[in-house]
Order: sequence, then C-alpha cells, then structure tokens
Amino acid sequence: MDIKLVFLAIVLFSANLVEANDSIRVEKITQNDWGAVIHYPTFTKKPTPVIITIGGSEGGLSFVEEEANMMAKEGFIIMRFGYFKYSKETLKQTLNEIRIEKVFEAIDYIKKSTLVDSTKIALLGISKGAELGLLVASKNNSVKAVVAHLPSHVVWYGMGKWVGLNKSSWTYKDKPLPFVPNAKPKSGWFTKRIAEFYEAGLEKHPDKIDSAKILVEKISGPILLTSGGKDDIWPSFYMAKEIEKRLKSINFAFEVKHLHYPEAGHGIFGLLPNPNESKAMNSLAAGGGTPEANYNARKETWEETFKFLKRVLGTNK
Repeated sequence: MDIKLVFLAIVLFSANLVEANDSIRVEKITQNDWGAVIHYPTFTKKPTPVIITIGGSEGGLSFVEEEANMMAKEGFIIMRFGYFKYSKETLKQTLNEIRIEKVFEAIDYIKKSTLVDSTKIALLGISKGAELGLLVASKNNSVKAVVAHLPSHVVWYGMGKWVGLNKSSWTYKDKPLPFVPNAKPKSGWFTKRIAEFYEAGLEKHPDKIDSAKILVEKISGPILLTSGGKDDIWPSFYMAKEIEKRLKSINFAFEVKHLHYPEAGHGIFGLLPNPNESKAMNSLAAGGGTPEANYNARKETWEETFKFLKRVLGTNK
C-alpha cells in the first residue's frame, strides 16, 4: 500500500510552481526527531499569524517550497513540518507510534519568534496530516484554527513498509493511543482501492471506534474540513461527516465548515497543474475521482482555505 501512497504524494504536490523572491525569507531547522522549514513573509514587520503544514503518510515535508511561498504571500508565516522521514533520526521511520508531542514542540519553537503572533497559530493537515492536526489541536489549546483536508474522525492503525500494522499511528505521553485496526476488505487483501481497508476496519471493529475517536470538541478554534466523494485512499467524506455530527451534537462554540466534492477523490488540495497537460491532469485522479473534479476542487479549496484563515486569524497583508 505504501507505494501507492508515495506515488499519490508526488501527484498531490506536482504543479506549476512560482519562483521565490525577496518577499520570502526561508529558515531551516532540525531537532532530534523532527524538522521544519519556515517561510517568513518579509513585506510586514508586524507579528504575523502562523500556519504549520502537516503532510500525510509519505513523510518528509510534503508541501513543496513553492507551495509554501505562495501560502506565505497570503500573509502568513508558513512552517513546513517534517514529523518522520525527514531528520537523520527519522529517515527510516515508518508511520507508527509517532509521538504527537513533536507538533507541540514545533508550536513552542515558532512561538518564541518575535515575528510571530503567538495567539494566532493554525494547523493545516492533509490526509494523515489532517488526522494528526485534529488530534494535536484537541490536546493543545495554542492551536486556534485547524484546516483538515481529507480528515479522519478517529486514530488509525500505523503503517509499515508495505502493510498496515497492528499498532497505533501515534503515541501521547509515551503511550500508544487507542486506534481502529484495519480489516480484510470485501474484495480481498489485494484490492487496488486502499480506502477499503479503512472501511472494513470501521465495519469489523465497531468496539474500537469510541476509544479511538479524536476529541474534536476540545479544539480551541474554528475548523475547516474538506472531503472527496470518490476518495480511493480513505473514506474522507464519511469521516468528515462524523466530525461534523460530533461537533453539532455538543453545540461546538466555533465555526465548522465542510467543503465536499462528490466527484473528486484524494487530490483536492494543492497547486494546480497546467490544464493543457494531459499527464498532469490525469495524475490528479490517482487517488480517485475525475481529473476535472479534482482540478476544480483544488481551485476552490485553495481559495476557501485562505479566505477561512484570513477571516478567523487575520493577516497583516
């Protein structure tokens, strides 16, 4: 399964790239088991809101440099976060039992900068990064907004080199978090649709769901969710709806917005490819849906993401 996910990661962030210029300053940091690249907009000297970007199961920084520069030009400090397969210590690490405190440490690090408005920290995650972002925000009240593209409402099993593991993806305070295991899909172990492993897990392990639920009601700010109705990587629409349902049931104090794209898949956020290049367009559908639906979703999710963040955090732009 990992080969497909790595391929998808390449697809999700391939695009027409903008060139960096003097309006962005870049800083690289490496800690014991995590690292980051920070993109500072230099067109303002006032304390600036921060977006920490968290990629998926491909590891590394995920979000490419040019993508982060475009985000920074929207008026935010962008911290591209690498929580595994980034630093020397985590280069060979797989996505299982990763301590979520890494993100806490990144938050504490960036808050020390005099360039940062420490009261305006947001997490922007995609896929497994959205799962992690929601999880961190539920346990750290320094996070004041979350954008969760293709999210999960539960903690899932960890990933090995080739298969899902009977271990949690995450730990907290040195203990593995409760998780939903995978299960054999109805179409068999060799299904080409990875989402079936997650769907089967939810169906065959109902006793595990409650303890694995992410306590999104404890998040200290607004939440933006996106999902694809044809998502072949995992059931993002179902899981986003479960998050909505949970928050609605407790009259959540903050805004919750869900953008759903029925004909799109797992490629609904990122830079846009050239619509005249058929190979690039077709690659958008690697995670399900049609190329056109994923392309149109990307156009809207980029605009809506920064409209949302500017509204709830404000910028100096």
